[in-house]
Amino acid sequence: MNRTMVRSIRAHLMAASIVATGIDAVVVVLMFVFGVDESTFETTGFRIAVVAAIVIATALTRLFALVAYRLALRERGSDAIKGEARHVHPGCRFRALVSLHLCFAGATTNRGAAERRFI
Repeated sequence: MNRTMVRSIRAHLMAASIVATGIDAVVVVLMFVFGVDESTFETTGFRIAVVAAIVIATALTRLFALVAYRLALRERGSDAIKGEARHVHPGCRFRALVSLHLCFAGATTNRGAAERRFI
């Protein structure tokens, strides 16, 4: 696997894990606050619904990031530097989503050493 593919897979897995953590938090609240029985969450139907929710939420996140990237290109908030590296202008309104789109696409961003973290 090349580096671009690894970056893209890593971004997708990170988004999916954040969604899964949110679903897990909702399940815990439902169990302890509303008294829903634990066996409700062990059914095959629930597991299929959770997998579908994770896939849909990850796809929607990718779509929102793509829309933000296109808006940033239109407003000159993101410029191509060289090769697959990109620069996101610090004043860009959608900077986090544009950086996320670049991660989904497997591109690298030119960020300072203090900002070398996943958004």
